[in-house]
Amino acid sequence: MRSLFDRISEPQDSDFAVPKDILAGEIASIGNELNSLLNTRSYLSGNQPNARRTILDYGMDDIVSAGSRVSGKLENVILNVRSAIENYEPRLTGVVVTGEYYKNNPQQVLVNVSARLNHTKEPIQYKIPLTIPTVES
Repeated sequence: MRSLFDRISEPQDSDFAVPKDILAGEIASIGNELNSLLNTRSYLSGNQPNARRTILDYGMDDIVSAGSRVSGKLENVILNVRSAIENYEPRLTGVVVTGEYYKNNPQQVLVNVSARLNHTKEPIQYKIPLTIPTVES
């Protein structure tokens, strides 16, 4: 084991490594938080992606109104997911969100979230299925 002085004067990547069980626990915790965040609807802020949000707005904007056109729904859902993650998950940086219709069904979206852990820069990826409810007229 290297001395504290050696680790400070000549740091190596292994000196600051996060134990694998702690890293796995953090990744699982973020996954649980994303699942909760993306399955909670916020009706307070409306569809204002750049609005300052508080804990009272926790969750995604209502995705029922994600767009009346099928082509617009997917883009709105992706923007909504990215906005929610950037507002409520500070442990992630460089969040990139993509999505596609699952099995060509316009009510089923598979969202792919890629990011890096804030403190370790470890790349992570989550695939999250979402259902877009239909509006009955």
